[in-house]
Amino acid sequence: MMKKILILIICSFSPVSAIIAQNYIAFKTVGNVVIEEKLVEEGNVITSDTKLRIDKDSELILIDEENNKMITIKGFAEGKLVDILKTINVSLKDVTSKYVSYMKQKLNNKNNDNNYMQSAGTSYRETDSIAKQKLSNLGKK
Repeated sequence: MMKKILILIICSFSPVSAIIAQNYIAFKTVGNVVIEEKLVEEGNVITSDTKLRIDKDSELILIDEENNKMITIKGFAEGKLVDILKTINVSLKDVTSKYVSYMKQKLNNKNNDNNYMQSAGTSYRETDSIAKQKLSNLGKK
């Protein structure tokens, strides 16, 4: 009984068990990236046990929020994500937790650039209208 508990404790701390329970977020897809005949979309949560097919000229960028990594898989790959991550067409990039938060925010707000431009435009128009008002008041004096 003690041996089984000891083995269970050792296995729970092994990196393999951490990978198996891992969730990833699809940050970007280029080309044909498929899970069970459905295209992977940005923001989809993919577990390490998920079976993927990535076509020859395709790419999948994942966010590993737990370990602050950005994972890029380029080119043909097929099988469980945990197995694909062991292949040579995978690159890992360490990122800061702040950058991971930024990437998640960008996924949650797909119109992020438009919102920025709208607020910048609004600020400009407000400044412009204030200047026009002051100039028109000067002309009245």
